[in-house]
Amino acid sequence: MPPNPYARVHRLQRRHRWRVQPWEAAWPWLAPILLGGLAAPLARPILFWFEHRPPELFAPGLAGLCLRLGLALCGAGILVVHEQVVRGQERRILDPHPVEPGALVTAMGARLLRSTSGLALGGCLLLLPLALQGRYRALILASVVVLGGWLCGLALGFLAQLGAVWAARAPAARGVLNLIRGSSPPMQAALIWAPGLAIAACGGALIGATRGLQAALEGSTLAILALSVPALLAAAAWSLTPALARRTWYQATTVVAEVDAAWAQVDDPELARQVYLEWAARWAPTALRPHILRALRQGWRARRTWITGAWGLGILAAVAGWTASPDAGPRALLVAGSAVTVLAALAIRMETGDPAGLGLALGLRRDRLVAARALVVLAYLQGAILPAVAAVWLRRGSEAFTLLGLLEGLAVASAALSSALSLWGTRAWFAYPPLALVFWIFIERSLP
Repeated sequence: MPPNPYARVHRLQRRHRWRVQPWEAAWPWLAPILLGGLAAPLARPILFWFEHRPPELFAPGLAGLCLRLGLALCGAGILVVHEQVVRGQERRILDPHPVEPGALVTAMGARLLRSTSGLALGGCLLLLPLALQGRYRALILASVVVLGGWLCGLALGFLAQLGAVWAARAPAARGVLNLIRGSSPPMQAALIWAPGLAIAACGGALIGATRGLQAALEGSTLAILALSVPALLAAAAWSLTPALARRTWYQATTVVAEVDAAWAQVDDPELARQVYLEWAARWAPTALRPHILRALRQGWRARRTWITGAWGLGILAAVAGWTASPDAGPRALLVAGSAVTVLAALAIRMETGDPAGLGLALGLRRDRLVAARALVVLAYLQGAILPAVAAVWLRRGSEAFTLLGLLEGLAVASAALSSALSLWGTRAWFAYPPLALVFWIFIERSLP
């Protein structure tokens, strides 16, 4: 089998990054591992709710935890693959050139497997309380299930995205796409629904694996074989991917271009220029108003996923807190506090891609720039806070006010920290995670 030239290029790029910027090359891989290890004791009361319950609840409780962790890693893998396959920078660079799609996708898969392995290990580290209890067998079996979800997400992500391109161009699928597309162009419907189908398939495999895990913990030896279902599904999906890539890799470019063209015909140019929360800048102090408008436009136009993701995570926190039990506040705090801690880093990401020295050339004052970013990020973080507080208020009443105070305190501290560190550029990523985690630990311990 001839060597893969694209894998060789990726290997040379990786070596160059490690030689020139070793810390910046290592940090994206190390950060999830460190955060997973540090977050494990904080999340233990919520994730391992069954720890001090009757022994017969241990197996089903651990199976449910592994299902959720596996699905989380699966979803993360699918999103990463979508970004790389559909609109990745590599596609824009290589599309004008003759490439061998099967070999290219194989190299991309190996690269993503390596780059996301830190996230998978960080997820497994959340299971460390099992080792502290001396349940090493349960830890190994649970880790196999969680890693299976990670592998499924990557493999099914490639197959689903490339298969969606085929479906978008296939006349036989046009009728189905018209039924499910809503207001989107038919070709975009295939790309929208592909991740959902991949998660559904991965979820089915994980359900089988977690049932096997539960049976194995209850004494069945043969049930251990069921733990391999996600990995087998991932292997089967990956075996089909290179051949499918040869058929659809270049078609994906035309599909995306046609989707963009379809939206350009119906989009209102005035609506496209609108910015989320821009109306609020009119009440800002006159000296800060230009800086706040600039930060709002940077956030909405370049990092919109972070803003919409805040509301998505806020809804998730509301679901976690929608219970009449005394655990409502801690559950909502765990999810919403984690979201606030992560999303506050948006201040560091705002100027990514801007030319060096642009702020200086525009005459922006550093103190006002930091204050404006902090206020804008604080406003964005309300999407992760308000749904959780509303859910706890509806189910537990006045307990929601304590939760609101803690989350707003965490948001203020995290937004101020990330905004101040954003002046350091990429070096801020070395300081923000550990300092933000200290804030999160303090807030988490403050809940009565």
